[in-house]
Amino acid sequence: HMHLNVLFFGTDEFAVETLSVLHADSLSEQPRAVRHIELVCPSDRRQGKKRLFQPVPTKAAALERSIHVHHPLSASLVGWEVPIPVPEANASCFDVGVVVSFGSFITKDILTGLPEGAINAHPSLLPRFRGAAPIQHAILEGDTETGVSIIEVHPERWDAGRVLNQIRLPVGPTTTCSELTPVLAKEAARMMLETLENLQALRAAAVHDQDSTNVKRAPKVTVDMGRVVWREWTARRLYNTWRALESSVGVHCAVPSGQTVRLLRLLPPGEA
Repeated sequence: HMHLNVLFFGTDEFAVETLSVLHADSLSEQPRAVRHIELVCPSDRRQGKKRLFQPVPTKAAALERSIHVHHPLSASLVGWEVPIPVPEANASCFDVGVVVSFGSFITKDILTGLPEGAINAHPSLLPRFRGAAPIQHAILEGDTETGVSIIEVHPERWDAGRVLNQIRLPVGPTTTCSELTPVLAKEAARMMLETLENLQALRAAAVHDQDSTNVKRAPKVTVDMGRVVWREWTARRLYNTWRALESSVGVHCAVPSGQTVRLLRLLPPGEA
């Protein structure tokens, strides 16, 4: 049973849940999997209405917990090398990378610098919904179930590594993206710790690559995706689009005066 030095790559609120669960494990008297953890994330960005420089959510969480933070110089990670753990960790190297909602591709060089490679938590039932916005796309498509996949990070392609662990979760007919996201984040954190704890066994059991015939893409959401086409859309499509996009780009349409109106709340078809 290995206790691992973890280099955690993550950026947004979704990633904070896993970071905090793995860090808590490292502090417990009998850790299940994590010996030490440090964070890699983008440097502070202009955020919010006032466009003030603020740390990304994972960095804010790391500062609260005294987790050491690394900022690669460029988002592409090209030329960036795996750092050495801080002296108080008493460790010569990081064992494994954990990637959750990071936003940059983990290069081959980085994977080579981690003896156990890297594993990623992705909030969909891979190979369905590879890409940046799997939660939104599951709702857009009207899926009644989604889940979390823990995969090996593939050296060449996004979200294409072998699935080590997967759980299916129902999506209620009225569930919105902002309701589903924290549920999946909690599940991702629980499963990541479980996967690290049983890494060798799960790797030995993961004989198959993802089924490439069932790949479905989930590209980043755009404002255009929320623009209502009244002549073409069914009531169900409009409602699903609102459920998927209400917390990001939103659903909007033009009115005769030429102004754009945002639809803030929709009732399920048949309940209006």
